Amino acid sequence: MAKKDKKQRGKDKKGEPKQAAESKPADAPEEAKPKKEAKPKKEAKPKKEAKPKKPKKPKKPKKPKKPKKPKKPKKEAKPKKGKSAKPKKGKKSALESAPESEPESAPESEPALDETPAAEPGPGPYTLAIDIGGTGTKMLTIDANGVPLTERHRELTPQPCTPEALLALLETMVPEQPPYDRVSVGFPGVVKRGVVKTAPNLGTKAWADTDLGGAIEKITGKPTRVANDAELQGYGVIQGEGVELVLTLGTGLGTALYTDGRLVPNLELGHHPLTAGKTYEQLVCNAELQKIGKKKWSVRVGAVIKQLAPIFNYDKLYLGGGNTKKLGLKLPSDVEAFTNVEGLAGGVRLWAH
Repeated sequence: MAKKDKKQRGKDKKGEPKQAAESKPADAPEEAKPKKEAKPKKEAKPKKEAKPKKPKKPKKPKKPKKPKKPKKPKKEAKPKKGKSAKPKKGKKSALESAPESEPESAPESEPALDETPAAEPGPGPYTLAIDIGGTGTKMLTIDANGVPLTERHRELTPQPCTPEALLALLETMVPEQPPYDRVSVGFPGVVKRGVVKTAPNLGTKAWADTDLGGAIEKITGKPTRVANDAELQGYGVIQGEGVELVLTLGTGLGTALYTDGRLVPNLELGHHPLTAGKTYEQLVCNAELQKIGKKKWSVRVGAVIKQLAPIFNYDKLYLGGGNTKKLGLKLPSDVEAFTNVEGLAGGVRLWAH
């Protein structure tokens, strides 16, 4: 019995398989294993709100810069010694020594009417005084004492200045003058008995033997006398005592010489050679002033005065003409400058000789 029970137990072990505790049908799908639940993401921490920036303080306005002081012009470098060739001969005269400067700008034209105050009519006879220059032609009416009755009228001298062109200009100027009894004319050249002989600055070829006095008498209907312009100007300023010399600095150089009030006619000293083959006029004329400048030109005028003093031994020297006002020169005690209006007063004295 015992053996049968053992065999039966053995069959149970070998022949019949044990049933699974929970049998599953063969066709049943396997249940998917449940996925692990994803861990919830940590919530992102909210960003801290940006703190509002403090407004920038407004910048202080910059102080305006002080204007820079203008720099002083640099001194011109002195030429090195030893390199420039020295002239073999002695020192140059005052007329040649100063270096040439840059040309000056052309002078501005003067107004047609000066600011010469017109006076109440004085005693007659009244004289129409005309000054013909290489640059300008001027006129005014004066009484018997040489006092102007009108403002000085000035017009540019025609270029080229032929007799016809000048007379046409005078025809337009004369009617503007008040009544007059006679005419005095100063002309830049040699004049004999009203007839032109030379006209260096207007053109001698065109003017030679022109009866200027007769032509102006036809325009004015009045008696007319014509003299060299420097001579007429000199009559307006000389004292009539001793030796008196007159120089007029304008387009050229006019000259007049008087002894005790008497004229030495047609001196024309300006055309006398002075230095380096040049005449007085060539050294101090207006063209030379424009070329070398006032400074050197003034030195030259001073040298001319110094040269003439021991030649004429004058008691008084008078400087006139439009360029006299451009002189940068202290004049000696025996030299005196005068204006064109003062010189035109000589139109009265021209009738006394």
